Amino acid sequence: MNDEDWEFEHLQKKKKKKKKKKKKKKKKKKKKKKKKKKKKNKKKKGAIEARASRPFLYDVGLYDTGFHDLALMVYVVASDCILSSEAWIKVSKTFWTRVATMSYTTFVLLATSPSAVVDLSRITYSSDLEDAFTSGNTEADRMLEKLPKKNTNVDSLAFLIEMMLRSQLLTAWELLKLGRQNQ
Repeated sequence: MNDEDWEFEHLQKKKKKKKKKKKKKKKKKKKKKKKKKKKKNKKKKGAIEARASRPFLYDVGLYDTGFHDLALMVYVVASDCILSSEAWIKVSKTFWTRVATMSYTTFVLLATSPSAVVDLSRITYSSDLEDAFTSGNTEADRMLEKLPKKNTNVDSLAFLIEMMLRSQLLTAWELLKLGRQNQ
């Protein structure tokens, strides 16, 4: 074996080693990607299960306070259709935090002006939270199907306010009245 042959073989071996290393690196990267995907899928499954265990959530609308996005949420408990209301504040693009009490002062503190608290013309259905909750074909679903189709935002809000009044949840109604007075 002459020197040229030896050099050629040596170079070939080096090339093969480099190729093997590249293949190993690619395999490692693929494995890492698969692991990340599995972790994400596990997180999603867990979140879906947690949401499904909660009562059906119906989103009345988003209220623009001029400072934060504010949402009035109505929970419908499927077993006996008890309605209760909660306020949620959108702190960032993805994070919502809950306001424990539905009082006018809480809303005023968050708003830049009291007149911005409840503006019926600005109510829009929230897609941010709507698709995050699931429910089966329950009594609550059937009740919500009865919501008026025309002028959906205002009419359905009035319907749900009426339902809340029947359930003696007057805070949302008081808030609505105060908001109208300040417009």
